[in-house]
Amino acid sequence: MILRKWRPFWSYDIEKTERWLSEMTSKGNKLIEINRMTRLFSFTNGAHENIKYHIEYNKNKNQLPETLTNAGWSQAAIDGNWRILENGEKQISLYPTRDELVKRNRLHSNILTWISIYYGLQFIMPIMMLLHILFPGDTNINIESSPLWILTFLYFLQVIGVIILTIHMTRKLRTFERKHYDLEFDVQEPIGKTFSKWSPNWTAEPDVIEQWLEEMALKGQHLVKVQGVRFIFEKGAPKHTAYSIDFQWKTSPSYIEIHKNVGWSLLYASSQSFLKTAIWAKSFEEDETKPQLDYDMDGRRARNKKVLIAQGSSHLLLLLFTIFAMWIYLDSHTGMSLAFHNRLILGGIVVAIFIQIYRLTRTVLFSFK
Repeated sequence: MILRKWRPFWSYDIEKTERWLSEMTSKGNKLIEINRMTRLFSFTNGAHENIKYHIEYNKNKNQLPETLTNAGWSQAAIDGNWRILENGEKQISLYPTRDELVKRNRLHSNILTWISIYYGLQFIMPIMMLLHILFPGDTNINIESSPLWILTFLYFLQVIGVIILTIHMTRKLRTFERKHYDLEFDVQEPIGKTFSKWSPNWTAEPDVIEQWLEEMALKGQHLVKVQGVRFIFEKGAPKHTAYSIDFQWKTSPSYIEIHKNVGWSLLYASSQSFLKTAIWAKSFEEDETKPQLDYDMDGRRARNKKVLIAQGSSHLLLLLFTIFAMWIYLDSHTGMSLAFHNRLILGGIVVAIFIQIYRLTRTVLFSFK
């Protein structure tokens, strides 16, 4: 008798799926097949066994290395690039790598994130309509009843579902990575007096921020944590500390582990794996050569060029978006006297435009230093 189980999101919570497969085997259900398209797992009656499972994503579709087979691993099911391995040993000394699996999940997470951003932008018009309804001012608003409103409701319900799915998948991925890779920040709870400084555009000026942090360390003011644009320092003894702000288009799962193995401490890293910004620190003695992540000017210029492209394009996009929002807003209020709340909205849009122009200008000027 064939037993089939449907697990639509099994590939986004790998460890939970592996535990579930082990539980099924302990109940006498032996895995014989998976279907990645229908998301179905097929089982047949078997012995009640204590089996460990390991889900692998491998585009090469090679046979299991001899080292893994010697460690007790064998293939339980395969479909496409997915391979489920099983091991009945009580003590397992070797596990297959997770790198390809993490890369695949990151790609899916990035795609869904951009889709959710696109969908999220579509909430702007309903929000503006709601503001007009709540604060009509001199505008006469008539809401027409229609059975087609249900389609609008269902569409935005789907949008919310995609956004929730993205958040859920990203959270699962981050938890998975933290467990298998050393992704924790090297931050200790400060024991001395702390204070904060703010730097709204620090990601666009890495060289300036690095020099500033090193000068602060020489004064005995050491960076302990970064929260967005807020830098938290702890007062202590002056010391020489090298700081490096690294920017990568895309990082491998072992990116952080590699730098930590050579003595760098991770003080900050953006959560996403693409367009990743990280702050690294490493102490050194006065008579030692200052350590650097980039050991030549070409490497630093390449980093600054990436910063210009990434930061400049994002600032330009936000600038165009705020200008478009102002145009829509002014067009919808042509010939009307603006109420106080409408003036506040318009003023906020104008301020946002000037902020984006300022940040874009700073980014461009810095890249040509």
